Amino acid sequence: MPELTEKERLARVLLDHVIDRHPEKPEVLQLSPRGLDDLKAWIGVPNAHVAAEHRAGWLKTVDSRHLPETDFDYSDLSPEQQRAVRDQAYNLLFGMTDPEMLAEPKNRCVVKYMLKTADPLPMTVGGDVTVHDGEVYPITTPAASFNTLTIIGTGTLQLDQDTKVICNTLVYQTK
Repeated sequence: MPELTEKERLARVLLDHVIDRHPEKPEVLQLSPRGLDDLKAWIGVPNAHVAAEHRAGWLKTVDSRHLPETDFDYSDLSPEQQRAVRDQAYNLLFGMTDPEMLAEPKNRCVVKYMLKTADPLPMTVGGDVTVHDGEVYPITTPAASFNTLTIIGTGTLQLDQDTKVICNTLVYQTK
């Protein structure tokens, strides 16, 4: 069997994780992440795309003394613990991870919390989408995936803060 292209691999991964469609927005799929790699691919940075050397300030400084070592309810944590969990979740999502790091009890607890919080994860999924001159295409999910996204003239994507857009082909056309 031939090896899948990146586009085919992403499509298969998304289909394997669909648990439902949004009742009012058929383009929004509800995905169930099975592990940190899913979250990194959909809303973070996969390890394959993380620079080998992080620039100073790229990741957050975490006081690991404040990270819980057992399962936790976020609302029961102290402000220092909440900050540590938030910052470590950011680092795990956008930084390089490896099995040894993820085997540490504190990181296991943070990943478990991340997966629980992100299930289900809404994602806007479209095949070939064109945003015409003067149109605004709103994306209200944390992630969106398109085969080809074409933006013509003053067409605009309206994104919520921290929305990740994945597309195989991005085309800008003047009017």
